[in-house]
Amino acid sequence: MTKIRQLVVRVLKPEEMEVIPFVQRLSRELGSASIYATPLNVHGGKEEAQLQIKGKHIDYDETRDKVQKLGGSVVGLEAFYCGKI
Repeated sequence: MTKIRQLVVRVLKPEEMEVIPFVQRLSRELGSASIYATPLNVHGGKEEAQLQIKGKHIDYDETRDKVQKLGGSVVGLEAFYCGKI
């Protein structure tokens, strides 16, 4: 199976955490992945952000689980890239 090299998701981050610390913690949780974040909107006290995650092998389910572990939720899959870098 071809590996996912880049994943773009929309997430709702927890209300009590600013977007920068949230993305820093998520990056640590995911290991060698790099994350580019764009803050978007606020929904019911939760801030929405688009995350572009890059790495050698990005696992969507693991990413979703790590976001949930930090108190956020994945609300949409925007794009992904498979293949060689």
